[in-house]
Amino acid sequence: MELEASAENLKDLVQKLKLSQEELSTPVVRAWDRILALPLIGVVDTYRAQSIMDVLLTTIMETQSKVVIVDVTGVASMDTEVTNHLIRTVQSTKLLGAECVITGIRPEVAQTMTHLGVDMSRLVIKSDMQDGLRWGLKKMGYII
Repeated sequence: MELEASAENLKDLVQKLKLSQEELSTPVVRAWDRILALPLIGVVDTYRAQSIMDVLLTTIMETQSKVVIVDVTGVASMDTEVTNHLIRTVQSTKLLGAECVITGIRPEVAQTMTHLGVDMSRLVIKSDMQDGLRWGLKKMGYII
């Protein structure tokens, strides 16, 4: 009986750790009133890309945000599937009434996006988080 209880406690602990890890791997931050920032760091695989989309879209609805800054400075590389997922995330934010700006694209990621034939004219891209926030504040009508 004690062994079963210990196993159940261990399962609960593992589940809590997984949830904490997922929460930390998708940190959606309120940068300003109705402006969200999503700084991505580390490896973004297909599972994490889906989690990012889910968390971001939910947060947009909860906060009624109008601007989202997706900063990929901390992402060393993205494969074509993850890059496609990022593009779909940007498109999904538009369906919820928010506009997305992508910041911090590294040369490797830029090459992947170019190889994919991504229509860059449909994306707002700024060099870094500061430029992205400046763009978002102007978009919201703040005078800078």
